[in-house]
Amino acid sequence: MVPTLVHDGEPIFNSSVITEYIEDLYPEKPLHPADPRDRATMRSWTWTANDTHLATTMITYVNALRKHLDNDLGLAHQELMLASTPVPERRERWRRMVTGGYNSDEIQLSLDKCRHCMGRMEEVLDSGPWLAGKEYSLADIHMLSIVHRFRELYPELLDPRNYPIITDWQTRMMARPDVAWVYSTDTEEVPVRPAGKSILGLG
Repeated sequence: MVPTLVHDGEPIFNSSVITEYIEDLYPEKPLHPADPRDRATMRSWTWTANDTHLATTMITYVNALRKHLDNDLGLAHQELMLASTPVPERRERWRRMVTGGYNSDEIQLSLDKCRHCMGRMEEVLDSGPWLAGKEYSLADIHMLSIVHRFRELYPELLDPRNYPIITDWQTRMMARPDVAWVYSTDTEEVPVRPAGKSILGLG
């Protein structure tokens, strides 16, 4: 299951649950706004990140994963992935991916959902400086992954000239040392798959 945090031998699943868990572990460095209304706004944005994640998953599949599924996963690998995915909704998404993918209407709907989300962000951040108001919070952490992937895949749809406030926000986010490290591609957190290793070989 991705993402998973293993702490003291216990696995913690789901991005929102993981970040809330870390927040509870280190309350001396809070990522929840002090004001209850701002905290509610933060939770709205973490929910929005979860909700929009499925749309970004679809467009990631179309733009980046499809070729790997076609080139790297034979029938045995595909069957193993399906058999190893017990959650029905996730298993159905994998089944769709390996049996033809998504149609153009579904892809367009995902794009529209992402663009709508970007439009909301641009409006909210105008009175920022952060998504939940004056304080940097879990809202910013969760939404950065959505913005980063959307801009990576469709830079023309998130043109800085049309989204100057999001662009400034993302620049400020990436200037934070811990954020920059998380999004680096050369750390122990993102090891390259060993040559010759396959899904079957990882079992």
